[in-house]
Amino acid sequence: MPTPHEPRSPGGGALTESAADGADARSAPDPMGAADTATVVAAVTSLFGGEPFAISDLGAVGHPVVHASAALAELTGFAEGDFVGRNLGFLLRNDTDQEGERLFRAATAAAKHVTTVMRTYLSDGSLIWTEQRHYPIHAGGGVPRHLLTLFRDVTAEVHAEGTQAMQLELSSSLEGDGRFFSYALLLHDDGRAEVAWASDAWQQLTGYTLDDLKTRGLKRFVHPEDRDQLLERFQGLREQERRTDQLRLVTQQGKVMWVEDFAARSWRSNEAGITAVYGMMRDVTSARRDTANLWRLAHVDPLTCLPNAHLLEYRIQQAQLQARRGDLAAAAALLERALVVCSQCAAPWTALGVVQRRQGRFAEAEQSYRKALAADPGYADAAFNLGVLYELYLQRPELALAEYRHFRTLAADDTPAVEQWIGDLQRRVKPVERAVRLEEAGS
Repeated sequence: MPTPHEPRSPGGGALTESAADGADARSAPDPMGAADTATVVAAVTSLFGGEPFAISDLGAVGHPVVHASAALAELTGFAEGDFVGRNLGFLLRNDTDQEGERLFRAATAAAKHVTTVMRTYLSDGSLIWTEQRHYPIHAGGGVPRHLLTLFRDVTAEVHAEGTQAMQLELSSSLEGDGRFFSYALLLHDDGRAEVAWASDAWQQLTGYTLDDLKTRGLKRFVHPEDRDQLLERFQGLREQERRTDQLRLVTQQGKVMWVEDFAARSWRSNEAGITAVYGMMRDVTSARRDTANLWRLAHVDPLTCLPNAHLLEYRIQQAQLQARRGDLAAAAALLERALVVCSQCAAPWTALGVVQRRQGRFAEAEQSYRKALAADPGYADAAFNLGVLYELYLQRPELALAEYRHFRTLAADDTPAVEQWIGDLQRRVKPVERAVRLEEAGS
């Protein structure tokens, strides 16, 4: 993907050219043939008065600006006087590790013209990309005494080219409803997620304007239940090259739209604390609806609208087979898939609890048994296994006693072994209960 300092101009030529392009790399002779600053400023202003430009003194230490145009002040938000006496590098803030900056320094040392594109920071801290054309001004054919820099805001061009490259890369592998919009985000280390640019298709998809998106931020238009996922996504993109997620947008008409969000990190400036991301959101609402219908056909009985009992039973049997073979991880995975079919069915929760108990995941096993009993309070196997877990693994005899008694009321047949366990536990629990009562009476 092109980096922000490598956009193309509408005519196809590169905006950035090397400072060492040969002898024909131009420098501008002094149009006045004079060396004094006032004359240079007057002449340049007459030629470029309506454009954003600055004139720097190459003869002074640090190449300070001696004049900035009103148009440059308007572009950057700084007053004209804020430029005077300062090197133009202050517009980069701490974000100095840029290819355009290196090209500029090389060209200045060689007294040659160069055009660069650089990330430029405005007075309010916001970021734009500017094309900067640097022309050394010679005094009567000698060494250059001044430097003319012409600025042009190319932010939209940079973002459009970056997102276009992503679209070309992804278009052959994406499926969806054919509607999408592209965007550029600036993720600040302080947690802000700034929408720097978005394509016009945003308004066609959501009904909201681009100004709405830029001023209010993307989070405002994401479904409330998906906003935590969006923040997690932003954090992930600060740490990884690319990411794909699905989330919901809420349109201006109040409709919920599912989108698949593809994004790739373009560049990272540790000095400025900013990560730039290009992304594309594609409408997948219909595709998700079709997928949900297919899932329903596969997992739900069309006559009763209940979970497909045959599929559920098959997955439980396969899980039990894997458990007997010793592959507890595979057994747990199968049971979790069974719970996708029916999350309110006691049988898969109970079977999962048995596997988790064998894996030593006792707390999770307890939760699985309790979910089984919540789904079906009359499911005896869940009460029995929960009693075993409390007695033998969690050392909670009083809870085990309660679950065994619960099991006894549910069991269809006599359970002499459980009766014996209940008797044993009663003898163990009674002294503890007596001591607790005495302690409470004494207090």
